[in-house]
Amino acid sequence: MKKLTSIIAAALITGCPSQDSFNSDDELVMGVSGSDCSDSAVQKESTDLTIQKESDDLTMTKESEDLTIQRKLEDIEQSVFCFQEDTYYANEHESNSPYYMGTAFAFKTTPEGRTYLATNYHLVYSEEQIRGSNNEILKMLYHGFRLTGGMEYSDEKTDTWLTLLRGELFNKNNRYIDTAVLVTVDAKDLHVSQEYILDPSFEPMLGDEAYSLGCQEGIAIFQVRGTLSRKKDFSKRVQNKYVFDIKTNNGSSGAPIFIRRGNDLYLVGQIFGSIGGTTSFGLATKLEDLIPYWYPKEND
Repeated sequence: MKKLTSIIAAALITGCPSQDSFNSDDELVMGVSGSDCSDSAVQKESTDLTIQKESDDLTMTKESEDLTIQRKLEDIEQSVFCFQEDTYYANEHESNSPYYMGTAFAFKTTPEGRTYLATNYHLVYSEEQIRGSNNEILKMLYHGFRLTGGMEYSDEKTDTWLTLLRGELFNKNNRYIDTAVLVTVDAKDLHVSQEYILDPSFEPMLGDEAYSLGCQEGIAIFQVRGTLSRKKDFSKRVQNKYVFDIKTNNGSSGAPIFIRRGNDLYLVGQIFGSIGGTTSFGLATKLEDLIPYWYPKEND
């Protein structure tokens, strides 16, 4: 009996007892045959291989999706530009030449070869007159918009000049939109990416992975990644806005923002501001408010 107990213990540890170690009575008590043991071992090995294959397949799928997303983002980046508004004010005593910098996103080409770009209205709006440092009124003498390559380009000949097509701070529901559409003055071969999906019915979810491409500090276009952190309004000023836990900076205004789903990137809005200090949160106007401005009807 002591011998049998030892054999049972060994069987429990190894999973399959050796048939040579048993007499016929022991095998009857264990209820295990050599054939059963062999089949069980083969089945376990097959299951392990299946699990490993499924794990490898998931890893390969994830890596493939990541590469696809990066390829699409690289293509979209070619449609994103550093943007600058130049305004010159002067009177007989002094002059002032402030400018705003931000991001412009090329989204459409006209049949004549001109390109539509989206940015924020606060970047292109300037008053006809401002007060100078000595409290005198300075009149606007010049107002222009241009794309630049950031600090990597200093030759003004490389700039692309634009004119304002339309722009609004508010829509009919008095929601703060802050969007503008500009068009190239001359026919200009700017890249318009087709690597994202424009679907007004798309509904992002909290925690969705998000990407934005914007001109940080007027230096160059940077890709930043974060998550959708809030969908509900928390202020009258920012009705119908998304909040993204994503790094924004001076120059990010006007940057398009995308949600990732598998192999696809969905355009869901446009950065128009940020809150916070060292860690900032991007506020984005939702696509449903942008579409009437970005894609006006043909008879508008």
